[in-house]
Amino acid sequence: MFLRLIREAVGLSTIDLAARSGYAPDFIRRIETGVKDCSQEAQRTISSVLSCTPADLLAEPSPVRLAEIKAIYTRLAADAAQQAAEGMAS
Repeated sequence: MFLRLIREAVGLSTIDLAARSGYAPDFIRRIETGVKDCSQEAQRTISSVLSCTPADLLAEPSPVRLAEIKAIYTRLAADAAQQAAEGMAS
């Protein structure tokens, strides 16, 4: 599982990912270290938070794919921040 690699590429801490995915930080750490298997449901939820596919978590992503994931995540985060700012302004 390449969860840690992708999580770090998008700039999230374990605690951030846990909060955004609804899983406990210890659960995320255990998946990252291989102590805990990751269910398909957890893969879908976590990959959605990280703006990647569940398959990206299972196979080591190339540097190009990591850059794509980071760009998508950054764009979506910027869009969400802009929407929040616009909502506060109205």
